[in-house]
Amino acid sequence: MAKIPVGATVAHAYRFAFGRFVDVLKVVWVAGVAAMVLGYLIQDRALAMDDAVAADQIARAGQLFIFLLPFYLAAALLFFLQLEGATRLALGLMPEPGPYYLRLGRPLWRLIGQHLLALLIIAGLAVAAGLVVGLLGGGFTAVTEGEPDIGTGFAIIIAGLLAYGALIYAAVRLFFFLAPVVIAEDAGARRSWTLGGGNFWRILGVQIAVMGPLLAVAVLLVLAFFGLPPMPDPATDPETARQMGRAWEASVNTGMVRHWYIVFPISFVFSVLMFGLGCGTQAHAYRAVTGG
Repeated sequence: MAKIPVGATVAHAYRFAFGRFVDVLKVVWVAGVAAMVLGYLIQDRALAMDDAVAADQIARAGQLFIFLLPFYLAAALLFFLQLEGATRLALGLMPEPGPYYLRLGRPLWRLIGQHLLALLIIAGLAVAAGLVVGLLGGGFTAVTEGEPDIGTGFAIIIAGLLAYGALIYAAVRLFFFLAPVVIAEDAGARRSWTLGGGNFWRILGVQIAVMGPLLAVAVLLVLAFFGLPPMPDPATDPETARQMGRAWEASVNTGMVRHWYIVFPISFVFSVLMFGLGCGTQAHAYRAVTGG
């Protein structure tokens, strides 16, 4: 399988995201604004569900989740609308985008279906990995007759790392080329897996180089506005440390809601850049490995 040109792909992603920012904006702005409005409307319930989960209030968390589920599904649809349009633009299949883009056609539903299939595959592999690690742990414990053993613990850790490393490998190969192959070829997860062969480390390197700086800027902005999270003393009991962390998260969420007129525009610009960088990366890599 052809190799992804790392440097050229990273350079193209930045040229596409910043050079064609306005075009990407035209494609994603309607669904993006709708998603932000939706998030604003449900933020109180979503925060309440997070608090219920943190407090182990399972019944209340379940009730809130049932209420929020339709909104989460709508948000997912809006995300895939943006992904489908931005991928089409990055592949050169939409040379001159109009003032907005909303296309509820077969490619969108196939894109959603193939992502669901890939998620189910990863979920199945995660369950299998957990079972394997659990069985190995039980087997090692039986061999040592339940006695603490450094070697046994080390073997279990290694098995867990290998299992979850395999999960990361599978996820990278399944998802990286998925949007381009659905849009350009009407193919799916199997084709994406095939194109990712021999490119795992290149894909990771490209993703880190492309997305890392933008995510770092986002983290720095949050810390600049809301300060560092609390650093409990080593002697602090775990429950107190968790409460301190939850209090900091609550203050960040409250601050974002209070200053929505600042947070929303910045978040929207970051969202447009994320779609530009992500879709630009995948489209260029796809063309490189397919020669198309």
